[in-house]
Amino acid sequence: MGFDEGRDETIRYHEELYSAPDAKDPDAWLNRPAPIVMDALAHLDRSRPIRVYDLGAGSGRHAIPLARTLPTGSRVVAVDLLDLPIQQLKERAAHESVADVIIPVVADQETYEFDRGEADLVVGVSTLEHVSSVEAFRGLLERMRDATAPGGVDVLVIATDRHEVADGETRPAQTELDLGADEAIRIVDEVYAGWTEHRRDESGFGVTEERDGRAYELRSVNVRRVLQRPTR
Repeated sequence: MGFDEGRDETIRYHEELYSAPDAKDPDAWLNRPAPIVMDALAHLDRSRPIRVYDLGAGSGRHAIPLARTLPTGSRVVAVDLLDLPIQQLKERAAHESVADVIIPVVADQETYEFDRGEADLVVGVSTLEHVSSVEAFRGLLERMRDATAPGGVDVLVIATDRHEVADGETRPAQTELDLGADEAIRIVDEVYAGWTEHRRDESGFGVTEERDGRAYELRSVNVRRVLQRPTR
């Protein structure tokens, strides 16, 4: 499985996901924020405006609740590869009266350029593994790190060791990067050396998906980190 095939599968799956009838259901998982993101706000000084980058933003799973929660004057830059969820995000933001807070961007995270040293919060949940190589993965983490201001927080949830199970058969997952948990942990530790760890854990995760009318379970080991840059 090469990068192009994995990227095609990622695009196919997400376009179907955001086109599904329940895509606009507020109770659907793709519209519910991960607690790790909202909990990370406790580590920030919210007496002033907050600058956020939300990678793999989708239709606003995190961008919308963050925009509702953050102080006046805050900005959430929501980055996603696909046009469809970004258009849905724009509609949701207008409906929720937070369109002035959210800056939607259609871009590939692998080449996206952050403003250096200005972010208070950088969110990468179930998206950082969607890159072309281990070097690109490290480079993305380094750009996230360099974008973060002193005292700022980066939230990482990285799906590793991914494989598919169907009819009792295990096979490699159709993904862009075959990233193992040990390698991901080593790289994160190197890139974020010296930062405060508010959360550090790994656990198995499984979700049922469908391809060509056949159901299968995509299993992974999720590496989770909440990291804060020193103030000096």
